[in-house]
Amino acid sequence: MEPLLELRQVKKHFPIYSGGLLRTQHRLLKALDGVNLSLERGACFGIAGESGSGKTTLARLVLLLERATSGEIVLDGKNAARLTNKETAWYRTRVQAVFQDAASSLNPRMRVIDIISEPLEIQREKLDRHQIELRTEQLIRRVGLSAATLRMYPHELSGGQKQRVAIARAIILHPALVVLDEPVSALDVSIRAQILNLLADIQAAEGISYLIIAHDLAVLQNVTTQIAVMYLGRVVETGNTDSVFNDPRHLYTQALLAAVPRPEPGRVKRAPALSGEIGNAMDLPTGCRFHPRCPQAQAMCSQIEPLLKTIKPEHQTACHLV
Repeated sequence: MEPLLELRQVKKHFPIYSGGLLRTQHRLLKALDGVNLSLERGACFGIAGESGSGKTTLARLVLLLERATSGEIVLDGKNAARLTNKETAWYRTRVQAVFQDAASSLNPRMRVIDIISEPLEIQREKLDRHQIELRTEQLIRRVGLSAATLRMYPHELSGGQKQRVAIARAIILHPALVVLDEPVSALDVSIRAQILNLLADIQAAEGISYLIIAHDLAVLQNVTTQIAVMYLGRVVETGNTDSVFNDPRHLYTQALLAAVPRPEPGRVKRAPALSGEIGNAMDLPTGCRFHPRCPQAQAMCSQIEPLLKTIKPEHQTACHLV
């Protein structure tokens, strides 16, 4: 079966200018530098990595908020770089987003009913006002809120309620893919499980695919079916979530998992699993980008960039030492 979404050698380089009014380009910030991913229909794909690894840039490219410098982003067999205006409108109905800070993504001057129904009006769905209100009321109940919420403004809602409204807005067009950028990081711990369970219920009922970006590896472990670990604009390990978490092969993935807090009373606190800071995307290391922080780096690691290689079915890693 053809995957829903494919990224083929996707690069995103931001020119850095200097010189005041002359604006002379002198450097490139390589936020993404050759990313390959494949997201199956109905899957929940997670993207992990430190800040600066390129996760949010990848999400913005998939949402067409940025255009790739090179490479292909293919949705349902159509290359996003070659879409006509009409096809771009189609693409935006197929791909929706839920952002980290729901409060800033909801218009404070609009009532909830108008916020949720706005995509229907933008995409010129052939529905009259009564049909739009009926669908909106059904959807607000679907995300666990009462119909009375529709008459409220965002400032009258709690953080969890705002996120439910954002989810309702994202799925009202019945998209094939929803991109979620840190969907629960701004919420209280007690609310996170409720939102994640809601997302799982919606996915089971609607058949929607998710692309979830998160720092919290525990969240990704519990909700995703596939995962990719990114470092300085490249994917260093990818595969089935269970395989990557239970048998991580890349030292960077191992370090990220070792840093996850675990509820073990009496456990002795160890030294950080990883030292140093993520590198500079404007001055990338030669060879393996992780080698300056890798405790097992060898001479070839600083000279030859490793490629993703299959180490077991549906599990790949980019490391010379594996």
